[in-house]
Amino acid sequence: MQQLTSYDYYIEYLKVKCHFTVEQFNYYNYPKLNIKPDTFKARRDFRLFITAKERYSLEQWVDILVANFRYGYNVWVGDALSIEALQRYKLMNNIKQSLTYNITSDLQYLGTKYTLVELLRNRDCPALLKEFLQGNIYIETITVINLVTDWLNHITLKELYYNTVKQRIIKYGYFLHIDKNKYLNLILKNIKYKD
Repeated sequence: MQQLTSYDYYIEYLKVKCHFTVEQFNYYNYPKLNIKPDTFKARRDFRLFITAKERYSLEQWVDILVANFRYGYNVWVGDALSIEALQRYKLMNNIKQSLTYNITSDLQYLGTKYTLVELLRNRDCPALLKEFLQGNIYIETITVINLVTDWLNHITLKELYYNTVKQRIIKYGYFLHIDKNKYLNLILKNIKYKD
């Protein structure tokens, strides 16, 4: 196996950044990007990728980037090496380690206020999206509901901000590997379909 270099960390950074910022780009469809090593070495911040390689495994590096892009930050490599970025990474890992518990808690909360039809109804801002934007539920919850129901691909949001959030949720879904049947059952157990 070939030794990883700071150039590999740069490529992963670009792949994750493109995944979250370019609508048609999918991280998993592009194992390599056609970027010349000279382009990498010409960057003024290339030493930061050396630091990233010294601190983190490649898998951790990708997770740190995902953790920060999932919050909606346009992550510069220097930001990805900050204490705040590491805190977001740790928070994401904690949420993912207790994913079923956290999502169940959110679903129980949503189930006390809405039916599934009310939550997903297409209007200027669906109730589920409002609950997320108000900080009442985790991004993982709204992402899992979207992975199970695909509701975000069937709604039209009028405001650009909502579309940006919609895109972030859809893109984050590629990094959540879940058992869809398990979570569909959890959703239906905790939220009535309709009155």
